[in-house]
Amino acid sequence: MPYGICLKCTNGSAAPVTELWDEVEVFETVPSMRALAYPPHVTLAVYQEAEPALLKDMLGSISDGRAAITLVFSSIGVFENDTLVLWARPQPSDVLLRLHADVHRKSSPRPAITTTGRETGRRIARSR
Repeated sequence: MPYGICLKCTNGSAAPVTELWDEVEVFETVPSMRALAYPPHVTLAVYQEAEPALLKDMLGSISDGRAAITLVFSSIGVFENDTLVLWARPQPSDVLLRLHADVHRKSSPRPAITTTGRETGRRIARSR
């Protein structure tokens, strides 16, 4: 089972992202982001296979004592699959780069996906 290591946004600062979801969903074949029932987030890594207890221990060692962080998104990227997946590219910051590096340095096995970003739409027909 795949596991994602994410920074979730669960307070009022999520509103600009959910508003972007609403704008993007008109291009999707089926609205996807709200259907996930998962808050806006930034994915730091994805593991195709991993032991949940090991990931939990690794995350505990990285996240202990960390405060909320501020992210600025600089552009929109595209993953090209059967349908286009739009994602917001965060502007690099010392805190974000350090978190990302900590996840990858302390993880075993190595994550399958290492690009940091936030999805804004998952099922956009290529014709749109």
